[in-house]
Amino acid sequence: MKKLFRHILLPFLLFAFACEQAPINKSTKVIIREKTDASTLNPVAASDPVSAYTGMHLFQTLTNIDYKTEKTVGLLATSPPKITYDSSGTMMAQFELR
Repeated sequence: MKKLFRHILLPFLLFAFACEQAPINKSTKVIIREKTDASTLNPVAASDPVSAYTGMHLFQTLTNIDYKTEKTVGLLATSPPKITYDSSGTMMAQFELR
């Protein structure tokens, strides 16, 4: 009986009384921490993942992909670009901004 108490009931009782409900945090703030700082805030010159991630959240793009329809939609642009080619074969993309 002592072995039963010592090996099964005692650990169960310690576990049951040690558990308590964690405090509920009602904050809506999200904190993202990185091990290193971003080397640049310029998304064009970003060469490390932290700089690219930071630039992605600081700057909005002209277009994005609507994953439901799998089509390009405008964010800062009103619509997808109008693509034209000149006589030398150079492509030109024109955006109309909001």
